[in-house]
Amino acid sequence: LGVIAGGGMLLATGAMLVLLPSLIMAVRRRREPTPTLAKAQASAAEAFLLRHPHVTVTVGVAFTIAALWLGWRVEFDYNVLNLQSRGLESVDTELRLLRADAESTIYAAVVSDSLPETRQLHHRLEKLPVVASVHSIAELIPEEQEPKVEIIREIRKRVGDVKFELVPFQTDDVTSVQRALGSLRVRASQLEREARDRHDASAEKVFKPLVETVQTTRDKIAAMDPAAAARALGEYERRFFTDLQVQLQLLEHQADRPMTVADVPPDLRRVLVGKTGKFLIRVFPRENIWEREPLEEFVREVHNCAPKATGTPMGLYEFVDILQKGYIKAAIWAFFVIAIMVLVDLRGVFATILTLLPIVVGMIWMIGAMVMFGIKFNPANILTLPLMVGIGVAYGIYIVRRYREDGEPTIWAKSTGRAVMLSALTSIIAFASLLIGAHRGIGSLGLVMCLGTGGCLIASLTIVPALLEFARRKGWKV
Repeated sequence: LGVIAGGGMLLATGAMLVLLPSLIMAVRRRREPTPTLAKAQASAAEAFLLRHPHVTVTVGVAFTIAALWLGWRVEFDYNVLNLQSRGLESVDTELRLLRADAESTIYAAVVSDSLPETRQLHHRLEKLPVVASVHSIAELIPEEQEPKVEIIREIRKRVGDVKFELVPFQTDDVTSVQRALGSLRVRASQLEREARDRHDASAEKVFKPLVETVQTTRDKIAAMDPAAAARALGEYERRFFTDLQVQLQLLEHQADRPMTVADVPPDLRRVLVGKTGKFLIRVFPRENIWEREPLEEFVREVHNCAPKATGTPMGLYEFVDILQKGYIKAAIWAFFVIAIMVLVDLRGVFATILTLLPIVVGMIWMIGAMVMFGIKFNPANILTLPLMVGIGVAYGIYIVRRYREDGEPTIWAKSTGRAVMLSALTSIIAFASLLIGAHRGIGSLGLVMCLGTGGCLIASLTIVPALLEFARRKGWKV
């Protein structure tokens, strides 16, 4: 971004210095236009402010102090989901999973070299309070398999002789099913009441839908023709026992030897075992780690247990942190370098302070307005900090340079004032166009830039001319 923006500015500057003067000479007007009513009104308004410069400065200082007091409370929104477009299906799905206490779509990834190491890390990670669940190949391969082999052999012997012979379902059997469902409903209702009496919400949550489902089933069977009900129940019985027979056959053919990685189904093996033979452990968070505090705690605890853990949470934690600190440092360095350039050019400390004043005041007003309107910094609009330094300094340079030329602080109706206003308003319009975008991060960037640019413009047209009027009256050199 810096290379593209900086390179573009250099190219635009080259065109302005080489091409623009030639175009002006080719189409220049013979005489300046006559003063307009708008210019006269601008002069009158500015004259009113400059007659009492101390009032203008006092009001500006008061606004700045108030904005500074508000600005200390500005927050940074680390949740990148809040940057996305409203109604985005992927974001809505993630939020539904979070509300349902289901596993998040992001997790920490730990790589181990062997199955024993995987099993050890798996047990250590799942004991962490910040972890909801851990998935690895260790949970698919049982521990202490040797004693269980004998149990598997005994099961194979027992299930090998089990066969089901189904007899045709009769109409009279429908009545038996209804009686059985009625008994089940009565018993489930009784258990639900007992759970309610002892304030066992979890048990009541289980039995209540069971009672409703059994009653609904009885009502549907009762509403059916007896012959149709018998056919439907017979088909259900056939499918049930067919599936049960398949499960028994799986047990019958279960290998009576310890299970290895090769026995894991290929689809799962491709997910959990790499081509080099290393094992993946997926660690899912218990809390919503899109928020900063749960994310920091999750990353810290997982890293304490597995220092080489990676994955989306770790990348998100590092990325946003680097982004925030990087843009703040960029703004500080930009301000420092620009201050040196202005000082070298103007060769005066007071002139340099007046030139940089719109940046400082405008950014303070911007941050104060953000708090007032409930806007937070985020990974998108934090970009405004270095941008505002580059944009706001131009207004102060124009005004101080014009004052040095004619010694008058009045600029509103002059070409310099109109240039400053036009430059700021076109910038505001350009950034305001981002507000119509669906991406909320880009929209917040446009809104904050409009506030900052407007603040720099107002500070340039009010506080700086008032201070220049003070300097003129006192005979200070600017």
